[in-house]
Amino acid sequence: MNIREKATIDSKPLFAELTSKERTLNKIKASIASAFMRRRITMEMNQKSFAAYLGITQGMVSKIESGECNFTIERIVDLCDKLDLKFEPTIKEKSCAQNILLQKFNLQNNWNVNIVSKDLGNPDGEVA
Repeated sequence: MNIREKATIDSKPLFAELTSKERTLNKIKASIASAFMRRRITMEMNQKSFAAYLGITQGMVSKIESGECNFTIERIVDLCDKLDLKFEPTIKEKSCAQNILLQKFNLQNNWNVNIVSKDLGNPDGEVA
C-alpha cells in the first residue's frame, strides 16, 4: 500500500492506524519526494527529461515522486549532488514523554548506563 492509499483509508483520522515507524518513514519519503518534485518543476522538466538528466528511468522518477522509492544513503546523496541539493539527515533522541520511564543502573566496573523502558500501558509498546 502506498502513501496515497494509506492517507485515504475510510473516514478514520489520517494515519491513525500507522505505527510510529511507518509515520516516520512516510514523513521522510514525503520530504524527499516533494524536494525532488519541486526541483524537477523548477527545472521545467517532465519526468522523462528529468530521468535522462539524472541517469535513471522515468519509472524511478515516478517512484521517487510518489514516495515509493527506498533509497540507500549513497544513492540519495548522488542524486542530490546532481541536482545541487543538500542532503542533511538528522538523528535526535526522542523526547521524554510521560510514558517513558528513565532509570539509571550502575553496572559492573562502575559504568553508568541510562535505560529507557516503554510504558507497559501502551499495547504497542511504542513511544509517542
